[in-house]
Amino acid sequence: MTTQNVEESWELVGDIASLLDQAAAKVHAASPAYAFDSLGLGILVAQGRLGAQRPPAPPLPQKAPGHQSAVELLKEAEQLSRELPIHRADWAFGVEAAVELCDLIREAQSLGA
Repeated sequence: MTTQNVEESWELVGDIASLLDQAAAKVHAASPAYAFDSLGLGILVAQGRLGAQRPPAPPLPQKAPGHQSAVELLKEAEQLSRELPIHRADWAFGVEAAVELCDLIREAQSLGA
């Protein structure tokens, strides 16, 4: 993996974290119900774990919320996670992130988020 590819992979991590931020905002705006609050918290925890792996970088740009649902945003994040170089030992956290995203998608779908 070249340096450029590593940098692109870190950009992917940032893009995934941004999608998670948008999904959490959608969930919290949708309903004050406890289940939705728990889902939103789970999304923010996943985002925090990814952020903890990211090298020091400028803050992620805040993107305007689109018309996608929380499930669609989570699915987009999961698709991006497939491009992470998880075959490298120092990127093993990508496997955990992908599994966590799949769990969040399943929970969001069951709640109709």
